[in-house]
Amino acid sequence: MQLSSIISNRVNESLRLYNGLESDHLYIANLQQLGKKLLELTHSGGKALLFGNGGSHCQSSHLATELLIRYKSGSKRPALPAICISSDSGIITAASNDFSFSEIFSRQVEVLTKPNDIIIGFSTSGQSENFVHGIYKASMIVGKENVFSIIGSRSSKILDDNSIVISNPLATTTALCQEFHLFTLHCACELLEFSFNHD
Repeated sequence: MQLSSIISNRVNESLRLYNGLESDHLYIANLQQLGKKLLELTHSGGKALLFGNGGSHCQSSHLATELLIRYKSGSKRPALPAICISSDSGIITAASNDFSFSEIFSRQVEVLTKPNDIIIGFSTSGQSENFVHGIYKASMIVGKENVFSIIGSRSSKILDDNSIVISNPLATTTALCQEFHLFTLHCACELLEFSFNHD
């Protein structure tokens, strides 16, 4: 296979990924719900807690940054309190050493989550034990309607029962999942800033 073919194949994979979203009514509805919950943070006094593993951690940190600072230059919305709880290496290594790696998120969610908060988790597989534990713990505190699982193509009963799942059946590889995650977090910020300016 020539290098140009690799590039062409990746472009076509990405086009299929995005083209399917426009008619995915569940995706659009759940993404709108996330935008509404982010808007509520501008006056509720709540915060967003975000987490993920590896590349999904990077997406969590990215979204936390967009919320705390701003998405678009010239935006007049207030900063939103947003904490990426997968960023602190001391807490993560201590929780892993003293308890279990499966508890690195749930331990923090348990103590940091307050009634007006929302929780956003990113996972390419949707199956990582620590991710699932974090989502479940969050749901027990603030309810399913305030917990969002942004995953790839595969959900599960525990995620469906404890969070609003934002997924894409065409995001079947790690790379496509990460592209989907980036697109989704940017859309969420776009919805937030548009809604704030037109509220």
